[in-house]
Amino acid sequence: MDTYAVKCPKNGQKVGPYGPDSQFPCFGKGCMNQPSIYHDYTSLQGPNRTQLKGRFYGSWDLDSDPSKGMEGGNFSYHSVTWEKEVGEGGWIFHHVVRTSSKYPWLMLYLRADATTGFSGGYHYPTRGMMKIIPESPDFVVRFTLNVISGGGPSSQFYLLDISSCWKNNGQPCDGDTTTDATRYNEMILNPDTPSWCRPDDFKLCPPYHTFPNGSTVHRSDAPRFL
Repeated sequence: MDTYAVKCPKNGQKVGPYGPDSQFPCFGKGCMNQPSIYHDYTSLQGPNRTQLKGRFYGSWDLDSDPSKGMEGGNFSYHSVTWEKEVGEGGWIFHHVVRTSSKYPWLMLYLRADATTGFSGGYHYPTRGMMKIIPESPDFVVRFTLNVISGGGPSSQFYLLDISSCWKNNGQPCDGDTTTDATRYNEMILNPDTPSWCRPDDFKLCPPYHTFPNGSTVHRSDAPRFL
């Protein structure tokens, strides 16, 4: 299947064949492989069978063998694994993505959706992975990021992406894509790009930092803020 197959709708509407998007490199006619994806159902594992584990994994490179994991070759690879000790703590998710020469633009979203049936701007109903819409400061999120290889100054990492949907008047989304709006709370990181927040220019800095002990410092307090 590719962009000439007349199989893929655009925003819910049937469209005719169209050429590849000029924003991305193209390696063949249509340039739109559907990825292979596999699912290992959650099951009890470990010596005492007290660990719940499962995963999704796959690749966009159709000549690859994603079952061999990251060591299986120089092809794109993505996986999400989850695990939990029975009766203890919460779920731990591990996300992995590797790009390839054919698919250098793959993105990894570390995100938790709390939508309530609708996602602004989209023609189809959605529901996030969170059953309860969290309200600060009554929830805690911890994550670790290990960047094995950066992608240069044009790359960026969306660390934690929390999204929900409501209208500009504050009312909940109802599926009307002309007034529904998805809201995102995210932080973008690129180690190869100079910081926009500088000691001599604070307008692109966040208003304040909040430290683990709960104390805050405003950006006007330069010595403590930086």
